[in-house]
Amino acid sequence: MICVNIKKGLLELGGSPFSTGNIEFIFSDFKISSQLLDWKKKGGNFEAVKDGCVYGLLLGEKSFSFSFENRSGRGLFLKSIRTDFAPGLQKEKLVSDQWLEYINSFHFGQLSGVKKVGIETRMLEPNPSSSFAYVLSSRSSERAFIFAVQHPHQGDYTEFSALHDSPHMEGCFGVRIESIQERLIENGVKIKTTSVKFDSSDDAVKLLNELGSDWKSSRAALPLKDVKLGWNSWDYYTGSVASKDIFKNQKAANKAFPGKLKHFVIDEGYEPRWGVWQANWKFPEGLDGYCEKIKKEGGTPGVWTAAIMVNKYTSIFMEHPEWFGRDAQGNITSKLYSYGPMAFLDVTHPEAAEFLSNVFKNLKKCGFTYFKVDFTQEVLNASRFHDAAVPRGAIIRRIFEIIREAIGPESYLLACGAPYESVTGIVDASRSTGDIHNFWAHVIRNAASMSTKWWMHRTLWNNDPDFLIVRCPETCSLPRMNAEHNQQKFSWKETWYAGREMNLREVEAYALLIYLSAGDTFLSDDLTSLNKKGLDIIRKVIERPLKNAAVPVDIFEHHDAIPAIWVAKEKNFSVIGLFNWEENDAEFTIDPSSFGIKNFSKVTSFWDSSKIKADKGLITIKLEARSATGIVFE
Repeated sequence: MICVNIKKGLLELGGSPFSTGNIEFIFSDFKISSQLLDWKKKGGNFEAVKDGCVYGLLLGEKSFSFSFENRSGRGLFLKSIRTDFAPGLQKEKLVSDQWLEYINSFHFGQLSGVKKVGIETRMLEPNPSSSFAYVLSSRSSERAFIFAVQHPHQGDYTEFSALHDSPHMEGCFGVRIESIQERLIENGVKIKTTSVKFDSSDDAVKLLNELGSDWKSSRAALPLKDVKLGWNSWDYYTGSVASKDIFKNQKAANKAFPGKLKHFVIDEGYEPRWGVWQANWKFPEGLDGYCEKIKKEGGTPGVWTAAIMVNKYTSIFMEHPEWFGRDAQGNITSKLYSYGPMAFLDVTHPEAAEFLSNVFKNLKKCGFTYFKVDFTQEVLNASRFHDAAVPRGAIIRRIFEIIREAIGPESYLLACGAPYESVTGIVDASRSTGDIHNFWAHVIRNAASMSTKWWMHRTLWNNDPDFLIVRCPETCSLPRMNAEHNQQKFSWKETWYAGREMNLREVEAYALLIYLSAGDTFLSDDLTSLNKKGLDIIRKVIERPLKNAAVPVDIFEHHDAIPAIWVAKEKNFSVIGLFNWEENDAEFTIDPSSFGIKNFSKVTSFWDSSKIKADKGLITIKLEARSATGIVFE
């Protein structure tokens, strides 16, 4: 039970190790602790008044949130509201070595995973923050706790992290929960934070599944759409793409996979400059002509944008400096990317919001009904915005609200890179992983991220695991698989183009991972270059798609390990994916009944349908390094 100790001004999460929580309201020029306030019960909640301002604690059966009403007579800039369950103040001592923590990234560009509290891994830092949800799972007993945001989003970002009693982080720990506000609150205005759910169970996976169900019930305003199958220009063609390349691949897709691939998406490379979302010389038919040709061949046209990014060498930037986010000194914030120096549209400015709306109305008018919106998280590089009263989390949310209104509820909207909290209830799909390329280092990074987000699929939105790519020397006739790039050694942490390009064994492992995600599947190879082996891998993935994402059932069993056992259950069949992510060969012995798979009459290999024999109900599989196998039960 969640309650407040009025005398001490502390938040108590009853029946848990988190018995003493101090709350700080942190403003730009002062901060105040809940222990210094005189709290009074008001209905089922609590209030305290100081210097004319009203501080509130709002309690639910399994949730809590905060409110603040400014009655000071002046504007106040609220930076954050922080709740600390400091390790030295809790009745029960939690020892870092005995607990695993679930880390969910703020957006796809950051890393996710499960690890020991306070210990770094090959991918994660020792004490990262988690976004949207934070789970603690005991290594020695069946105890697990979850902290997670609840519907509706109130415009803040909520960060969860461990608090340690020593610099080495191997002693006792508690938990910090921080609502990031960064907003001006004018006199007379009242604000509320997003509610935080707190719950416990003997099963950490169950807690995340229940969180997904909670969020699914809030999607009534925008029902889930079917998952999408298509082709995107980015991974092979990158920014060099021309319309003729896409038309060629649509023709190849219609021949190889008749009636299967519908969506054909132009990614980066069609625009004159970022911010000018029109056709360049490589699309001589124009965007409306492109859409007509795709539709004529039975396809649905899609388009990529970096919606709030504007190249500084455009008339948009030159003529409208007031449209862009600024730094603390008042200068326009800009950043140099591979595509040039960029500034960031500030949609709290009405004219910038109208400009963004018109961009997407025009794209919709051209004939696009699938929209991939990228790089929106970059607007957070700015620290000052036209309307200072808009909290940080609401800025990106406003971007997607503008886009959704412009394209209509019937269009398909993919958030690519947006913080997950910002797009709930607005988008149809969200990227669950970083960018893929045909390198094993990219695969393991994406596998780690994907393993933490299965519960989001078909609950908050459709997960988009990035492209299914299969090109390698054994599947492809191209003389080179990518444009020439600087080579670097393989790494678990610095993964971008790290190591050699994938071989067939690694391609099949990655393709199985995409299949088990059950999410949107977009191809991104030059399909005309793939041989029968490559096309057959794709056919196997798309011929009988899963409706439910596979659960990485061993996610809370290891430190510094990507889950190796993924279980998907359908109405008439089940699939177990076994993955060896490591550099040594491995042997797996599994009991299907332990995963709830019973009463099956046939066990076959996913790739070739060969029979797999069980010995006394157990199945033993040997896997080479960097490989995987799928087992189908029917």
